[in-house]
Amino acid sequence: MELTFIDLEQLTPSRRNVRKHGAKDVQDLTASIAGLGLLQPLLVQPFEEGFEVIAGQRRYHALCALAEEATPDPVPCVVM
Repeated sequence: MELTFIDLEQLTPSRRNVRKHGAKDVQDLTASIAGLGLLQPLLVQPFEEGFEVIAGQRRYHALCALAEEATPDPVPCVVM
């Protein structure tokens, strides 16, 4: 595994993600990420032409919400 910075557009949530409910309820998380940055990287794996998010779906959705207001920085990810 390695830490890589990936553009948000290249990430998609995985259907195999453990969280099935509440993944898009991210208001508290968006405030934290906006103030402190992303403290824990997303766990991703290569998928088609990008990467799918295996762990960190709430963080992914929070980053997408923040991207609506400003251009996002590349996202720190651990690639499996």
